[in-house]
Amino acid sequence: MPSESQFGLCENGESDVALNLSALSVYSAGPEKFPPALKCKISRLLPHFRLLAATLRALGGSKKAFPLLTCPVIMPQQGVLDKFETLSATEKNVICTVLFFCANWFRELLNAFVQPRQDAVNATDEGKAAVLNRLKDLLFVQKQLSACLSAHPTFVPPAVLHLADTSSWQPPAANPAPTMASVARVANYTRGKGKGRGKKRKHDDVDDLEQGMDVL
Repeated sequence: MPSESQFGLCENGESDVALNLSALSVYSAGPEKFPPALKCKISRLLPHFRLLAATLRALGGSKKAFPLLTCPVIMPQQGVLDKFETLSATEKNVICTVLFFCANWFRELLNAFVQPRQDAVNATDEGKAAVLNRLKDLLFVQKQLSACLSAHPTFVPPAVLHLADTSSWQPPAANPAPTMASVARVANYTRGKGKGRGKKRKHDDVDDLEQGMDVL
């Protein structure tokens, strides 16, 4: 898919960092024949960045991630969007996925860099300008996505797996507390005399006691 660098905020127009959403979307939706090195899950992008931003804020080093706020994004060329209605269903899905993640990427950037602190990135003039530009970019991408969805209403947004527990894990059921009757029966058994005395309820009483001790 023809792609190009867009939304770069660097003064000289060049950046050492770029987010290639076009490639990530293609490889995520690609066939199994893709090499292992190219297989990836684009759904991991946003939660990993959120974790990075939270870690940097806790360490007081959010300014180190400033290049991520200003870096360009590799997106499909405008010419591809202009002929969106003529594309195949697979190509439409990829483009909608790119726009979907691009809009949410900008949202995560705004959440990460807009902080009510004097040492925050948005406290500087450069930071404020970058944040405002990212807000404008978000509105622009949302309009593009809306236009594409009107021509491809069957598109299903990717699952946001990091916000829901999709596992089948269930907490173990608590063992019942020991009753006084079961404890007394076991005590009587241990004090019993004579061959075979107490054997009749040996296993049941011992199991009741073991279950009670697990709870304690």
